[in-house]
Amino acid sequence: MLCGGGVRFLVLTTVLSSTVSAVRRPPGLFRRWDLPPPIARRDAGNVTTDWLEQKLDHYNPTITTTWQQRYFVNTNFYKDSGPAFLFISGESSASEAWVRGGHMMDLAAKFGAMAFELEHRFYGDSHPTESLSSANLHYLRTDNALADVAYFIETMNTKYALNDATKWIVFGGSYAGNLAAWARLKFPHLVHGAVSSSAPVFAETDFTGYYEVVGSVLNASSPQCYQDVKNATQELQNLLNSEEGAQEVTKLFNLCQPLDLNAKNDIYNLQNTMAEIFAGFVQYNSYSGSEVQAVCNQVTDPRYGGTPLKRYSSLAPHFNCLDVRFSSLVQNYGNDSWDANPTYRAWIYQTCSEYGYYQTTDSPNQPFSKGFPLEFFIDQCAALYGKEFNKDLVDSAVQRTNLLYGGRNPQVTNVVFVNGGSDPWHVLGVLEDLSPSAQAVVIDGFSHCGDMYTSKNSDPPQMKAAHAKIAALIQQWLD
Repeated sequence: MLCGGGVRFLVLTTVLSSTVSAVRRPPGLFRRWDLPPPIARRDAGNVTTDWLEQKLDHYNPTITTTWQQRYFVNTNFYKDSGPAFLFISGESSASEAWVRGGHMMDLAAKFGAMAFELEHRFYGDSHPTESLSSANLHYLRTDNALADVAYFIETMNTKYALNDATKWIVFGGSYAGNLAAWARLKFPHLVHGAVSSSAPVFAETDFTGYYEVVGSVLNASSPQCYQDVKNATQELQNLLNSEEGAQEVTKLFNLCQPLDLNAKNDIYNLQNTMAEIFAGFVQYNSYSGSEVQAVCNQVTDPRYGGTPLKRYSSLAPHFNCLDVRFSSLVQNYGNDSWDANPTYRAWIYQTCSEYGYYQTTDSPNQPFSKGFPLEFFIDQCAALYGKEFNKDLVDSAVQRTNLLYGGRNPQVTNVVFVNGGSDPWHVLGVLEDLSPSAQAVVIDGFSHCGDMYTSKNSDPPQMKAAHAKIAALIQQWLD
């Protein structure tokens, strides 16, 4: 869920064009958690890339295998006896841009901090195993990722001769925001404080709240947009009741193969693909709302088609054709080579084995009809990693995650939880102060990880207030 670097769900829209062109993830991916990297500060200085030897499994002493984990260092702002800031990367390739710019680096300049970024195991160039087989992915666990952070801090203290009084503050966004808060929870003797941005700390199998928020944002932007999306998806559902309707759907969405009404997961995949377009706009919507407004303009403008479904289908990510076959999804993500789709295969495994987070249409309070239920995502787990990954296993894994880390009520100090009020993921976050030393900041009108970027004079008052509060809390922690 990292909010920077890696693969991005990106939709580029041109108002009054005939279609939205899309650079899209392979079909069926339910991850929309990456943001473009920040602009580098002019005074950022040089960044060093290095590697750390880590244990494959920190919790099994009989496994002596080690591997090399990538990290970045920026010492440009460091002052003697200053703190150390660590940007924890998440489920994509780490980008050194986060130790060149962004709000953490603004704070590094302010507090004279040495800045680090640690790439997450199994992502980017940090390959612990020869492949991403299901057996190897067993080592892709949150407890191991947190232990990587602990060993990293210990090693850097020695390597850079940081004294015992050096205070480490960790930063992370989205899934990595979880890791930031939980690093403080699990290793308070090493981690002095944490800035946890847009962190869905409560694991949930059937995450119906996601599309409820997407719907509410669409409705706030344009009630007509919400209604047209709802009408379009209902019209699509009606067509899926007959062979003639399926033929019309195949033509409308330019599918690579005729839609098979007996292939339920193909049908779910088509509807999930379309809903993700709207979700992508909402999740990364600017404060001005221009992105959501642009997509709503196309859905409501009769020049894109005479019916809501025709206008809805005009948003389909057309290349040569749109492949929504579940078999293609399994073939794509089932490849366990590092040269295939490692980011996707690794992250989906984490959802199946620890988090759930499946953004379904199982709630009636959203405009996408009954397009893709929980069953669609559970079937992905079983097809990709083994039949044992059924709903009971996923539910058990989700319960275990909340038990180990505290869900929405982690017993932490020196943590600030930051969320955007329009972010669909905020539903799973900490939205109220847990204590005077574990505070929450909700930024009205902002979406996913907006606080992680450099402060600007043009920022709205609520973002300026959020950045000021984060800085003030860090000052308290360091004092």
